[in-house]
Amino acid sequence: MIAACLIGLCYFAAIFSFAFAMGVARQLVVAPHLGATAAVLLEVPIIILASWMVARRLLRRRAFSLAQRGVMGGTAFILTMASEASLAMLIRGQSLADWSMELLTPLGLVGLAAQVAFGCMPILAGRGRTEPS
Repeated sequence: MIAACLIGLCYFAAIFSFAFAMGVARQLVVAPHLGATAAVLLEVPIIILASWMVARRLLRRRAFSLAQRGVMGGTAFILTMASEASLAMLIRGQSLADWSMELLTPLGLVGLAAQVAFGCMPILAGRGRTEPS
């Protein structure tokens, strides 16, 4: 399971850095022209596609079991949520309670759904591969 955690860390790092750059572009370029909702709705499918591609690539030569792929995705999801909360507190000055409540807004729920999909992607991307006994 340690290997699954380490690959989950790599998966998190790749997608979080990509999503962070996308988020900056969304806020500075897209949202002022299309609005926050449209900008998020444009960004999410791109990040989901990137998640699929990175998960497939990381799993290409690994015959991880379903449980190992779950650990990989779970590790990445937990790291993502911790990073999101930390950035909200450090950059935006939000409390943990404020950040949590923001997740319950329509845009927050879209983002949370995307993060859950990101966490599940290793399970989906590894389907059909030969699993160890």
